[in-house]
Amino acid sequence: MRYDDFLLVYSAGPEATYKLLLSIMENSLKQSAQLSHLESRVQELEARVNRNSQNSNKPPSADPFVKPKSRRTKSGKA
Repeated sequence: MRYDDFLLVYSAGPEATYKLLLSIMENSLKQSAQLSHLESRVQELEARVNRNSQNSNKPPSADPFVKPKSRRTKSGKA
């Protein structure tokens, strides 16, 4: 909302200003509830993605392949 729009509502009187404030508060509450729902959904999906054979009943063959790191060290020779 631009400042000019606010001045129009303000000049319409206290009732119009109050209705605008209620509308903004209602919108804020809806967005807060939606945000909470989405945050819980993200946590649920992240938990689902992070499952592997160690923390679920999936077989080890379903785990993604992770190439083991070499334990060799470089010698000082050229």
